Amino acid sequence: MSGATQRSRRDGRIDILRGIALLMIFVDHIGGNRISQITLRNWGFSDAAEVFVLLAGVSSMLAYGRVFEQEGARHGVVRVALRCLHLYAAQVVLLVSTFLIVALWAHYFGTEFLGIEPSRPPGLAAMARAVGMAQLPTFLDILPLYIVLLACFPVMQALWRISPAALLVPSLLVWHAAQSYPWLNIHNLPSGGGWFFNPFAWQFLFALGMALAVEHRKRGFTLPAWWPLRAAAVAYLIYALLAVAPWRRWGWFDWRPIIVFAPDKSTLDPRRILDVASMILLALSSERFRAVQNQWLLRPFAMCGRHSLEVFAAGTLLSLMGRLVFTTFGTGPVAQVLVNGVGFAGMFAIAAWFDHRSRLKMSRRLAT
Repeated sequence: MSGATQRSRRDGRIDILRGIALLMIFVDHIGGNRISQITLRNWGFSDAAEVFVLLAGVSSMLAYGRVFEQEGARHGVVRVALRCLHLYAAQVVLLVSTFLIVALWAHYFGTEFLGIEPSRPPGLAAMARAVGMAQLPTFLDILPLYIVLLACFPVMQALWRISPAALLVPSLLVWHAAQSYPWLNIHNLPSGGGWFFNPFAWQFLFALGMALAVEHRKRGFTLPAWWPLRAAAVAYLIYALLAVAPWRRWGWFDWRPIIVFAPDKSTLDPRRILDVASMILLALSSERFRAVQNQWLLRPFAMCGRHSLEVFAAGTLLSLMGRLVFTTFGTGPVAQVLVNGVGFAGMFAIAAWFDHRSRLKMSRRLAT
């Protein structure tokens, strides 16, 4: 398949949405960051984590589903396994880098409590648990969730090939069990609690993304624009906005026409699923969005989405540095500009560098 054909099979809207989600994750992971007042979590029940996982299901089905169909299960399993190893290597690098940065910062600035986890270098036992994903430090728990979900992809894809119901019904039942039985989780030592992102719950969002990917590809790389469905999605998002928007924090009076307690994120409350599904449906069925996806203003976000692992890793370490700066020097205007400016610039620079490398590889392939 030629490079042009491959590019035509890629929906730039998915890359843009994933890139925006990665930038929002960076912002939301820095306590005291004033930009976090306008990120997705302020506008509805879900936030950038749900967007990231749902689109991970979409992207995994688009990337690996065709491999299973055309090259067979053996090649598909090998591709998925290699990607899981790549993700795991990135997680280990993030862990080691986090511990080193924290230790160096504590040594040079003498900060006893940094407001992050871990707040000091761990012992060998804790390090071994972290590397084995038996102990997930705060802010380093999204990638392990993705590894587990992607590792389950071959089984989920096999169920999908039987029928959509063969995947979605068991997935829904497992999600419901995670809602009903809090013990159904992967243990997170040493506290004895479970993973914050309960994989038994979040797998349903991943499976839903796989189903959306099939419809997306079947309909010419878009989702159906049925007006009753779009109207229902808009109505639900308006309801979510009225229910959770931080009006007082935005400087408005505390207008609260609908009182709703924050829906649980760990076990993925159904309101969060409906919220993110509504957003993705509207975005990927929008012809207007499709028409502007190649505009220069959106290209940096698309680059971030195309190289999501590298940008996510960079954003994780940059958000750690941001938390350290805010904890040590305060959250004044200069610190706000420095942390966010360096963070965004660093993530865009990483994306641009990897995008350049990809273009060079593509040019070499076309030349041979």
